[in-house]
Amino acid sequence: MATVKETSEKKESKVSLPYLAARSEWDERYGSLITRAKNWRVAFLIMGALACIEGLALVEEMHRSHVIPFVVAVDHLQHAVGQGIATESTVADPKMIRAQIQQFVEYSRSITSDQFLLKDRLEAVFNWTLPMSGANGFLVDYYRKSDPFAQSKTGTVEVEIKNINQITPSSYEVSWVEHKRDNQGEAISNDEWKGILELTVLTPKDDLSLARNPLGIYVKSISWSKTL
Repeated sequence: MATVKETSEKKESKVSLPYLAARSEWDERYGSLITRAKNWRVAFLIMGALACIEGLALVEEMHRSHVIPFVVAVDHLQHAVGQGIATESTVADPKMIRAQIQQFVEYSRSITSDQFLLKDRLEAVFNWTLPMSGANGFLVDYYRKSDPFAQSKTGTVEVEIKNINQITPSSYEVSWVEHKRDNQGEAISNDEWKGILELTVLTPKDDLSLARNPLGIYVKSISWSKTL
């Protein structure tokens, strides 16, 4: 009986050993595959979550209003004197400020027979002043007393800038000559003028202010008079 039992146990041992070897091989091969699959699923979920977060951030950024104007300052001959992104540092560039002061005085004081051009220049002048400011009120009162459209029917005035000097951090003294002519182009007079302009610099915050005054340079107050 002992011999039969030992023989039976040996047979079971022979059967179990290949099974255990196969099971061990399966665990090594497929167990690692299952582990890697789980890792990939976790990684995929993390990547998906990050993509969702980035997508939400992009949508939020797109809904925000950003105006980053690029401006070019020109002189009265339309020659570029400065350019760059319209930030506080670039719009305050001395060349840009002087170019706009020159245009402001030329547009506000000159008279042309082309009334459409005259209208455009006057609109630009008021766009370069702050509403309800001293400069705005000064111009309204001046043009009420000295109608530029009525003057354009009898003659022209050409403005020649002589000097632009900074006298305070925000104020500039400007001197110029006004060449007056009649409708036939005959010279009438050459008068010398001097004025003081106080400025402020404001970065454009919306499309309307960007279109009207891309440099963000505004005249706050004006005073001018003929020199003897």
